[in-house]
Amino acid sequence: MATNSKFLNFLESGIKAFSKNNTEATLGDRSTYVGSSDIGQCPRKAFLAKTQPVEASFQQELVFLRGHMAESIIRCGLQGGRLPFEEQVEVAGEGDYAFIKTHIDFVVSMGAESIVVECKSTNAIPETPYLSWILQVQLQMGLLRKKQKVDRGIIAVINLNSGAMEAFDIPYSEEMFQMALDRAKNLWDSLQSKQEPQGEVGNLCSFCSYKGNCPVLHKGADSLPLELEQDALRYAELQKASKEAQKEADGLKSKLMDFMSATNTKKVQVQDLSLSYTLMKGRVGVDSKALAEQHPDIFEALKTVGKDYGMLRIS
Repeated sequence: MATNSKFLNFLESGIKAFSKNNTEATLGDRSTYVGSSDIGQCPRKAFLAKTQPVEASFQQELVFLRGHMAESIIRCGLQGGRLPFEEQVEVAGEGDYAFIKTHIDFVVSMGAESIVVECKSTNAIPETPYLSWILQVQLQMGLLRKKQKVDRGIIAVINLNSGAMEAFDIPYSEEMFQMALDRAKNLWDSLQSKQEPQGEVGNLCSFCSYKGNCPVLHKGADSLPLELEQDALRYAELQKASKEAQKEADGLKSKLMDFMSATNTKKVQVQDLSLSYTLMKGRVGVDSKALAEQHPDIFEALKTVGKDYGMLRIS
């Protein structure tokens, strides 16, 4: 069946246009202020995104849309639960911090207090919220406290692929709020002086549009970012569990195959499962080492070389 490339191109153009218009309508010109999402990310990336913007790829636009879908899901929950709320609440800094402008996904009214709700979409929900997420919410809460009582926020995380959800409670911290303000001020000073700030190694470096000439990445990292340390530990746990599970599965498979082979059993039913046994022909292979030694010309003419790939070992 033929692929309708014309329709795909139409969708790609339409999605890019929608994303651009939506960003301008809700966030305005992001090069003229420092937002809460800026202070949680690498200062160099935030600086270059404002001074040397790069058009997002179609794949990146889809990731952005995924974030909007997560917001829509949270909105449905708030509406269904009949909680009074406001969305895309714009709050600006004052005095020396007038350059800060944040757009809060949701501000939920709980009578005497208001709760900031920040939505995140990810393929792997972390066990604890990333520091970048926390700083973003702390800045939002700190600015909103100038107008109303805010003692806590919630980071709602959704994995749209699996349907898994998590909600992290974030109590307001004056210390964390000051840290967020300092990061915002440093970025703003860099923008005013047009001096590129030093980059920071983080869990999103591999997705950065400016990684090609990043001095920090070229030096290499001595340690993982905090956000990735828990991922490394969890990966090691899953890898160990996978090996143990595979070992047990191989043993059970061998017992079942031995029985079905010895009894000439082709197919059996076990509750809702159907097990079938088939004797397969042996595969035909080529001894590449012997071929290279005995017929080097043929080997060179027929050999194929695969693409380079990365390998991760944990010990």
